[in-house]
Amino acid sequence: MKSQSFRVADLAFKSDEKKHSLLLWGIIFILGVCVFYLFSLGYGARKVPLPYEYSAQDLYSGKAVSLSQYRGSAVVLMSWATWCMDCKDELAALEGLWDSMHERGLVVIAVNLDAVEANKQIEDMVNQYDLSYPIWRDPENTFFSTFNAPGIPTTVLLDKQGVVVRAWVGPVDFEVWDVREDIEDVLVQ
Repeated sequence: MKSQSFRVADLAFKSDEKKHSLLLWGIIFILGVCVFYLFSLGYGARKVPLPYEYSAQDLYSGKAVSLSQYRGSAVVLMSWATWCMDCKDELAALEGLWDSMHERGLVVIAVNLDAVEANKQIEDMVNQYDLSYPIWRDPENTFFSTFNAPGIPTTVLLDKQGVVVRAWVGPVDFEVWDVREDIEDVLVQ
């Protein structure tokens, strides 16, 4: 009898050990999800500056262009592709931002990340939306690694020293007060 009750106690101990192990792994999983969630929320918040140097190719001239050319100016830089549905709305919104703020010194640049073979589609889209701000080409997609961009569209705001002060993933409403406030802040620096 005693050996049987020892077995029952042993099984109960193993069952409790298993529950504690599952609980521990559950807590670790939940903490991991929370850290991931906080990181993704923090991507759009103010954070440590990212590298400033970035170059691509001007869509119209084919010449090399670089953000260093805009040192001393506030810059809104947006990545896009012809297949991206959200990008279409943001390209048009950027035109409105450009129209309303370029005289105050804001530079707006849209960086296309399509493959080289997409030049005709890119030009068609630029003409369709009647875009007047600079359009750059980056078919090698160095935009992603330079700005740690998790997807398209990603829009970054650089201050006059070339420091990324804000980044947005997905379409941006440039009329929302906190977005406008961030842009105003870098313009008055």
